[in-house]
Amino acid sequence: MASLAELKKDFSKLMNSGDLSHGYLLFGPGEKKSFVKELANYLETKEWKPAEKVLLDALFLEDTGKEIGIEEVRGLIHFLSTTPLASSRRLAVVDFSGGITLQAENAILKISEEPPKYSLIILLVDNPDALLATTISRFQRIYVSGKIQEPNSKFQIMVEQFLKSQNPERKEIIKEIIEDNRQMEGFVSAFLEELSRDTINNWKALKYILKRWTLIKQYNVNKKLQLESALMNLK
Repeated sequence: MASLAELKKDFSKLMNSGDLSHGYLLFGPGEKKSFVKELANYLETKEWKPAEKVLLDALFLEDTGKEIGIEEVRGLIHFLSTTPLASSRRLAVVDFSGGITLQAENAILKISEEPPKYSLIILLVDNPDALLATTISRFQRIYVSGKIQEPNSKFQIMVEQFLKSQNPERKEIIKEIIEDNRQMEGFVSAFLEELSRDTINNWKALKYILKRWTLIKQYNVNKKLQLESALMNLK
């Protein structure tokens, strides 16, 4: 599931069929926050749009500039343990942008192992490496892509050529895309989008590229060399 439109369609089906899981981990550069806010409203009103009133069965632990602590998570656990008032589920959304203490994350892990009957927990993170491996294992992982490339765009074509080629040809493609930052941004975006079409089989590759690309953008490194290394070492 890559785009927001696909997410809405698939979650609508899951909710209508009663097959919704207890927990999901949304990662990647897409508008994850916009989606969960509309999801919260859909659970109560059956409308995919931002809520126009205070929602009774949704709780958001959002980025406040500091780590999420154990007291906030204890409040979340109490919230999930009570019966929904206007929906079939009580939705708790945890945004990891500002970080979380180890004690708080362990508490989330514990409740995900024995989730209350009517609970739905969604974790938001740009890079899954920010979480413990045990936490990741308890949630269904969904990559949310950024802006979708136009069909047959330059970068989409380059990605298809890259994936079909061997090392000598790949080096030539890499040489072309590392000419400037816009080229690199466009190619990586299209590359992640292509991998996200099959998140089950491409999970490790998605995680690897996301991790390397996040580090490349965060630190003062030679972006060209780092991206070349990441792509050439992709399994």
